[in-house]
Amino acid sequence: GVMVVARTEQALKALTAQFKNRVVQKKYIALVSGVIKKGSGTINAAIGRHVKERKKISIHTASPREAVSLFTVKERFKHATLVEVEIKTGRTHQIRVHMAHLGYPVLGDRVYGGARAAKIGGIEILRQMLHAESLSLLHPVTGTPLTFIAPPPADMAEAIERLRCGA
Repeated sequence: GVMVVARTEQALKALTAQFKNRVVQKKYIALVSGVIKKGSGTINAAIGRHVKERKKISIHTASPREAVSLFTVKERFKHATLVEVEIKTGRTHQIRVHMAHLGYPVLGDRVYGGARAAKIGGIEILRQMLHAESLSLLHPVTGTPLTFIAPPPADMAEAIERLRCGA
């Protein structure tokens, strides 16, 4: 997926400020288990360390931090949905926790989706079907708007194609 790396101290400071001030736009695509009926939605659910399972992030937390995700359905399949998710905050595991909270865990996410997320329509899912598709920001020196896009990895593209064929 797409990521950004600062090569100078000046660039690091400028990029850090953009992330902090929510100038950077981050869009992901995810294959999720289940068919989402709504075409789009906003998930505004604070998350933090789970109260009992400290290695997990959850909406059930003693120390909630704001987390906002916007999702748009891109394509529906027999037992899954391809969604685009734009995160307004950048919390650890945010998309995975938010989608599982809605009842549509990311395919391949055994932590938040369990066995339900491990297989779909005869396709065994070996990893999380979550991909950082695009990143938009301002050039740290010139201020020019930039957008970087990465196509989905081969295994994710193959899973999508197999789902289109009725798997």
